[in-house]
Amino acid sequence: MNEYRIFKDGNAWCATATGFINLQESNAGFGDSPLEALADLVGQESHARLEDILHDFCKPDAIFGMGA
Repeated sequence: MNEYRIFKDGNAWCATATGFINLQESNAGFGDSPLEALADLVGQESHARLEDILHDFCKPDAIFGMGA
């Protein structure tokens, strides 16, 4: 489970996760409220996890079943 840091960045709110390095190397969420910033970040993290899962699932040696 990640821990998050939410802070004001100029006029916007910013959310980062544990291990944040910088904007080039880590995800960050932005929004008009702390909740919007966190939702943006969680959405990015979910998308990245889904890409990893799909990448693993679509490996050339993956075995696919078609049911009975």
